[in-house]
Amino acid sequence: MNYKQQDVFDLDDGYKVVKSEVTKTKNNESKIENTVKCINCGTKFHEACILFINDLWPNGFLCKKCTPIIPSHEPQHVYSVEILPTSKLSDFIQNGMREYFRLSENQLPERERALDFGDVYVRVVYSYDHTFDTKNNLKQLYSDELSRIHTYRCQVIFLFQKIDNISTILFGIYVQEYDEKQFGSNQK
Repeated sequence: MNYKQQDVFDLDDGYKVVKSEVTKTKNNESKIENTVKCINCGTKFHEACILFINDLWPNGFLCKKCTPIIPSHEPQHVYSVEILPTSKLSDFIQNGMREYFRLSENQLPERERALDFGDVYVRVVYSYDHTFDTKNNLKQLYSDELSRIHTYRCQVIFLFQKIDNISTILFGIYVQEYDEKQFGSNQK
């Protein structure tokens, strides 16, 4: 068949897709996100949104709205980057950044060298393994090269700095990490 140029799409991995062979679908798949309930009001929160860690909330989670309502309630913890657990990834990034800052300090102008920027901290605050199934149309297009199930790790990484003894988030990144066994562009 002879297709018009606008009817053919070139993909990054060298494949060509003919527009008429593509079926329009709707992504209505919903993922179950881990949630936690407030022990007082019962409101549900995403664990990633509130940086929920079981070790920090041994008696159950209490939301910000309910904390001032309960007079006998002592704060369960002070939000501080030091109490967040470290990982190999967070240690690697944190040490690399600190080394870079230490080496580049000599290149700063004299007036900026006197400033104390403090240490930076990197923490992986959420890490969870997910899977998804390959749709039949993609399986037909890529034949045997594409596996039926793909696994990936979803991670949330934050960069903190202590400012006036308060842990302040300077930067956050959300990452989907595929392993080296994945097909094509997912290996990058």
